[in-house]
Amino acid sequence: MKNTKKEIVRVAKEMFMTKGYDKTSMQAIIDKVGIAKGTLYHHFSSKKEIMDYVLNERLEQMILSAKEVASNKDMDVITKIIMLLTRLSLKEDDEYLLEHMHKAENIKLNYYLNKLMIKHISPILGDLIKEGVKEKLFDVDYPDELANLIIIYLTEAFDYNLNLSKEEEEKKISVFITILERLLGLKKGSIEEKIHARK
Repeated sequence: MKNTKKEIVRVAKEMFMTKGYDKTSMQAIIDKVGIAKGTLYHHFSSKKEIMDYVLNERLEQMILSAKEVASNKDMDVITKIIMLLTRLSLKEDDEYLLEHMHKAENIKLNYYLNKLMIKHISPILGDLIKEGVKEKLFDVDYPDELANLIIIYLTEAFDYNLNLSKEEEEKKISVFITILERLLGLKKGSIEEKIHARK
């Protein structure tokens, strides 16, 4: 027996990606899943509620991914931090999520998701920074506060609404890497070196 809620979410995600959120109606989702109207409304009261569910699901995947990276015994701490921060960005397939999240009417949702990122990802990053301090790789006095600062910067600096060109984004990434090296007390080029070593 199929899980109706999962099927609704799967079909809705597919339609949001292909047709766009605004052009996808609740009726279209009902027709595609092949269920009664009441069945859909039993699980979700609106299209926005489906999208909120999808966003929270994506955030949970990011948190799980961050935990997997942090617990990987085969990576050094600098590589773990690079991997963790890289996995926090949404993929191209998630563009429809970004478009929805950054609409003016969804500003509270954007704020809420950023707060969840700080709440759940910052402690994982903070523990990695502490690991680097213990190994005498990093010179940091306040690891948890620094982790918060890094996550806040990432959620704001690479905001979808900024409409950054590829060049602007690359410059921001380069500046961020330089700042991160200084904040961690690393030699200039240390992070860049690790990034190139992974390619």
